[in-house]
Amino acid sequence: MDFSKRQRDPRRHIVGIGFVILFHAAIVYALLTGLAKKVVDVVRAPIETKVIEEIKKPPPPPEVVVPPPPKLEAPPPPFIPPPEVQVAVPPPVQPTITASTPVPPPAAPMAPVAPPAAAPAP
Repeated sequence: MDFSKRQRDPRRHIVGIGFVILFHAAIVYALLTGLAKKVVDVVRAPIETKVIEEIKKPPPPPEVVVPPPPKLEAPPPPFIPPPEVQVAVPPPVQPTITASTPVPPPAAPMAPVAPPAAAPAP
């Protein structure tokens, strides 16, 4: 978009300026015909003043002391004798025999492979 070629319509500016001039003319006319005198009369009227006293709040009602609730202790649990059951003594632990496998000897290192012999020349 080329904004340099876009121009505003000057008629809109003229309408706005004309409205402002008419508005000022109406205010000047109102002040000259006596509107200002009526405003001054309203302002000169006696002003009533009153001293406002602070309203005191009534004292709060006294707190009612509630006695603590009685302690309710739970009755002791009933006595239940332990059952007469003979517990079998576990048999003695016998050592377990573990089979051991012989460790294989380390493998012999492999000999390096010789390169193939060259063919005889004819």
